[in-house]
Amino acid sequence: MYKLFIVAILVIVANTTRCQDVKVPTEVKSFILKGFEALDYVAGDLNGDKKPDAILILKIPGEDTIMEESPTRPFLLLIRQADGKLQKLVRNDSIIMCRQCGGVFGDPYNGIKLTPSGFNLSFYGGSSWRWSYNYQFVYRATGKSWFLLKEKQSNYHAGD
Repeated sequence: MYKLFIVAILVIVANTTRCQDVKVPTEVKSFILKGFEALDYVAGDLNGDKKPDAILILKIPGEDTIMEESPTRPFLLLIRQADGKLQKLVRNDSIIMCRQCGGVFGDPYNGIKLTPSGFNLSFYGGSSWRWSYNYQFVYRATGKSWFLLKEKQSNYHAGD
């Protein structure tokens, strides 16, 4: 019983910290689509040009109360141009899992981490069977684009 109580507290704390407002710089606010708000924002050099780029992930406000549909979560890759301004280079509406896609753990979005000339996206969820996905993308100057370098999946039964 004690272990169950501790797990419940940890889940509540994790979800509470995830629900805090994401700070988005003024120059990025114009990329937030109408009817959306920021789920996550990270900045750093994504293409090896020594200029700060950004990734912005959006969500619908109050999406945790929507039960019948799985609203999209746009993923925006913003690249710093020669004039110093950010430009949306990539938009993907299906790469970020929906809030309800994580099973009993709720929102499976587990964060984004910048790497040299790239980024990692991670997801975690499940119930008795837990699962995780980690996708590593890298920038290739020859193709002037980001490519999926590695996909890592794992799963296990909580009772094991």
